[in-house]
Amino acid sequence: SPDALDLASPSGAVAVLVDPATPVTVPAEPILGLHSHVIYDGASHLGTDIAWPGVIVRSHDANISWYQLNPSNGVYNWTPLDRWLAEVQRVGATPMYTIFGTPAWCSSSASQVCHYPVLGAAAPPTAWSYLQTFLTALLAHIGSSTILRWEFWNECNIQVAGGVAAYWSGTNQQLAD
Repeated sequence: SPDALDLASPSGAVAVLVDPATPVTVPAEPILGLHSHVIYDGASHLGTDIAWPGVIVRSHDANISWYQLNPSNGVYNWTPLDRWLAEVQRVGATPMYTIFGTPAWCSSSASQVCHYPVLGAAAPPTAWSYLQTFLTALLAHIGSSTILRWEFWNECNIQVAGGVAAYWSGTNQQLAD
């Protein structure tokens, strides 16, 4: 059975994470990430006595994706983002924003079914400048030092039956560019 330095994977394989002979230095910045459904819809489901200093809280599933914050070209709804950020900051955690979910108005495949609750959200935008404009507006709204950790797209590698993308239907090269 694995000891504290080992990690069992779902397939049963075991990988050594740390060589016992090598000292480990823990960085001062947050190293624990959390994908949680406790801060969403602008509401806290944490209670008032919770503190998470040193934890990174990921925005995915907080209802603040690109298509939710930018419902039409040049129109932004920052209220859910502001609520989420306030709650993450209240508990002393570090926010990480997941950039994903192409709005239908700029989706290259606006009628494509995917695992998101709106059509076309897994498709690349018709022009990457739309995403650049959204991110520029987001940073102008929150400031450049509010969110220092970013994730680009959610589970872009997951495919479902027939090769249809669950969350990303573009190519890996499109994500890299």
